[in-house]
Amino acid sequence: HVIVDPFMPVTEEIVDAVVANKPLVLSTWLEFVAANRICNEIPSCTSYVPTLTFDGASVTVADTRTRENCLRGYMFLLDSANMYKFGDRMRSLLEVAGAKVLSVEDFDSNSQDLGNAENDRLVLVIPAASANQFRLRDSLSKINEVNLISAVISGYLDPSSLISPSGMFFGSVYLDSIITQIICFENYIEVRICSFPPPSHVELWMKHL
Repeated sequence: HVIVDPFMPVTEEIVDAVVANKPLVLSTWLEFVAANRICNEIPSCTSYVPTLTFDGASVTVADTRTRENCLRGYMFLLDSANMYKFGDRMRSLLEVAGAKVLSVEDFDSNSQDLGNAENDRLVLVIPAASANQFRLRDSLSKINEVNLISAVISGYLDPSSLISPSGMFFGSVYLDSIITQIICFENYIEVRICSFPPPSHVELWMKHL
């Protein structure tokens, strides 16, 4: 067990405890145990679940069983470890919650070597410290690292914290000097004809879904 105070900030030590599947318990539980030393069994700590503070918001800590599957079905794409708040701990934090993790450098949307990745939802993790400068991919869902870390600690990923892709690039067809692009947006499909060279495009048609 790791003893914490109410609304204690999430630190690297807290993250290490989560990764190691160590239960986090309020310090008042320890006081209760000390006051009941004559008991033959250690009192349950289920009533002493701590609420921590992370990035100015309150996060209630989940038990290890709830946490271990809260991100199952997702594959998260990470940039360089030093871009994230807890560095290389980020990967371990996601894996302990049942997620798959892949680096942006290793990711290839056309790769045949991703195993069962087609069954997982791909989500790009945006570093909080460089969200404005981070290079986004329009075809991928995204999530801020603060929301993702909070999801692991609380054992619940709020679907509203995911940023839907603005458009999905389906492919290109090359016909001599003409390139046809098919792009799927949230509520319509757009087909473009691009001349090459020079770089320009004319929208051929749009079909609302």
